[in-house]
Amino acid sequence: MKLLLGQIKIIRKKDPVIFYLLIIVMFIAPIVLNFSYAVYKNYENAKLAKYLDLNYLEIGLNKSITKSQLERCLENLSDDTDNAINGIILSVDLEETVQSGFCFRNGSYERCDIWYANFTQNNFVTNYFSNEQEEKGELVALAPLSEDNLTWAEAKENQNASTKEIQGKEYQIIGYQNWSETYMVPYASLEKSTRINPESGIVFNFSGAITQTQYFDIKKQFNKELGKSVDIPELEFTNVQKNGLYDSMILIAILITLVFSCNILILFQYMWNETIKERSVYKICGIRKKQLFYIYFMPPIILLVTTFFAGLILYHVCMRQNIQKFLHHVTADMLEATYGEIFFLYFFLVVLFIILTLCKNIWIKKKTIE
Repeated sequence: MKLLLGQIKIIRKKDPVIFYLLIIVMFIAPIVLNFSYAVYKNYENAKLAKYLDLNYLEIGLNKSITKSQLERCLENLSDDTDNAINGIILSVDLEETVQSGFCFRNGSYERCDIWYANFTQNNFVTNYFSNEQEEKGELVALAPLSEDNLTWAEAKENQNASTKEIQGKEYQIIGYQNWSETYMVPYASLEKSTRINPESGIVFNFSGAITQTQYFDIKKQFNKELGKSVDIPELEFTNVQKNGLYDSMILIAILITLVFSCNILILFQYMWNETIKERSVYKICGIRKKQLFYIYFMPPIILLVTTFFAGLILYHVCMRQNIQKFLHHVTADMLEATYGEIFFLYFFLVVLFIILTLCKNIWIKKKTIE
């Protein structure tokens, strides 16, 4: 190990500019590769959602099911499917029809992003539920604007001025909505025995185009738990829908990786040419070609792995969480799922190029260390 670290010091001392340039190239490689994947995946999902209309799935009900039955289905969905769903919309049968829109992740309820954005941006509500109210199932509700024959201005002034009894509990009216003639409440506030209205069914909205894997995951879990009570529409997945633009993405990733690999290879070859004297010393000391291969092979591999994970950590901590602010068709799981694939592709190509270069320099060239 001392010899390998010594070799790295020799390379740095020979030409610090080239050495640190090599470090920079290796460091930014995972950032560029993962960011490129995120941009391309966002484009893929946006295109599929737009042209194939696959950003929602409507499940029909042959008879009403309870809230607890639906929860069991949602709890068994994979993390990928769970995080791809950005809204579940349904109605429940009570003394009168009540609507709810929500997300269900990691066993807890969250605010439905699609309803929140749609209602607030289009002035369909005077107020909306907070994420905390959805999660805790607070007894709050949005009343239909026509309920009290109020104007929009009057509705804003009269928020929190009245209550509504639902399932024997007093719900505070925190706002009004002109979307429909029904009340809207946090789904978590309802009793587990609450029955879902079969006429409206259950509508799943996705942040991107639903994939074949996500579709079969939902179908499997709902059929297993609810059997003939649910009617899941059959979707025909073409090759484009099955794989999206995955093959193209792989090709682009390979090309980008090739560019980085070639840059690293050029810098590595330059460093090789700059250490002729050191190789002469190694020859005098009786080092064999296999040992010479090891001495020159390991330092760039150590730098490669170290800088890759340093760059990946920077991307994961500083960029991944913010990237979804302007790339709305990708989820955190989509981005994290490819970390391993990108690393192995990058690592394989760089190592392959280094091995080929060393084999050429050590065994093929006649005057390698003279």
